[in-house]
Amino acid sequence: MTRHILWIGALGLMLVLSGCRATSPQEEPLHVAAATSLAPTMPDLLNAFEEETGHRAVPILSSSGKLAQQITNGAPYDIFMSADTQYVDHLIATGYAQPNDRTLYALGVLVLAVHAPDSPVRGLPDLLQPDVRRVAMANPHLAPYGRAAREALEHTGLWEPLQGKLVLAETVRQATQFVETGNADAGLIALSTAQDARVQVIPIPPSLYTPIRHEAVILRRTPSRAAARAFLTFLQSPRAQRIFQEHGFRIPPPTREEDGREP
Repeated sequence: MTRHILWIGALGLMLVLSGCRATSPQEEPLHVAAATSLAPTMPDLLNAFEEETGHRAVPILSSSGKLAQQITNGAPYDIFMSADTQYVDHLIATGYAQPNDRTLYALGVLVLAVHAPDSPVRGLPDLLQPDVRRVAMANPHLAPYGRAAREALEHTGLWEPLQGKLVLAETVRQATQFVETGNADAGLIALSTAQDARVQVIPIPPSLYTPIRHEAVILRRTPSRAAARAFLTFLQSPRAQRIFQEHGFRIPPPTREEDGREP
């Protein structure tokens, strides 16, 4: 009888401990807040991350600006994958992340996209043509690709002349959808979102806009710091870099420390 009671007690303790492990923060997937320019990339990236490390991660997609605001409002994310450095700088300056918990993982590419295969648009100046009635772009106040689009239009003297045609989307993914569905005749969007859309892509000279430097940062409040650090390390791996390239991003040049040169 005594052995039976002890066995039941041990079994109960095992079940309690097992339940604790199941609900432990370390067992929860990482919550990765990611800019929508990464939407087509995230399934491949997160599947590869799980295969390489055993850690699971789930994406939360929105504009970089909105995600940064959600983080400052207390959203329980573990990692922020911004489409620029500005929002990462802000989170570090306000104490939501630390300087040594950030990494540059990709460079974005801005392109001009048109809806119709027979569109007369061959470059940015063609957006002034009467047949082009609506031009989509992400909101410059929320999305880094929107800022890059504005810069490109300003550098070509088109920002003011196109004011009556511009349709501002909340995210670059939404701007891509506007072009794909024909709700806009053309758009300035990310190559990463254009690749999976039914649109025609026209290159934009990179000299027309500030480099779109995608950075990721671990958020200070994460309970899964080890897994989060593994994720940042994975972003620099050859496998992750290939995935970014396949989805329309450019790979950042190595830093002096990475390529073996003295700083």
